[in-house]
Amino acid sequence: MTSKWIPETDLLALRRLGKTCEELGELVAVLGRSICQGIDGVDPSSDESNIERMTKESADVMAQLLCNFKAFGLNRMLIDQRIADKSEKMAEWEAMFNPVSGKETLSKFDAASDAERLRSVGRGMSYNDLSEATWKHVILEIAMRLETGGYNPAIETTKDKAKHD
Repeated sequence: MTSKWIPETDLLALRRLGKTCEELGELVAVLGRSICQGIDGVDPSSDESNIERMTKESADVMAQLLCNFKAFGLNRMLIDQRIADKSEKMAEWEAMFNPVSGKETLSKFDAASDAERLRSVGRGMSYNDLSEATWKHVILEIAMRLETGGYNPAIETTKDKAKHD
């Protein structure tokens, strides 16, 4: 009887998978430190704020994932749909959050608008045909939304425009 569990043997695939785990681990470490020290806390060994480290490590994860999309032939249409669906669920979940302290929540972006924006990027073309530059642009747009508190006229959607007119 042959085992269904056959380890990966392709050295390049192993390198990519290992690097993805490494980058995710670095991001998880920063997230854990942010829970313990606060988002605005400073790492005494590097003198960088947790938010700076989180930004850098998030970018590293995104870059590695972009490499994986191409290298492993991941279906970008399915990824986009999953991101949009998950963003909507996150928006619903965060809308239910009512902090006891009265302190503002961390979420300063409209996940539903991001979901709409992600869906609109691929309209009229196969998602597998989108360039890596387009994917980077979408990720940067979401990062800008996070940084600017959700609204940025440079990346507005129809819903955004209606909200701010």
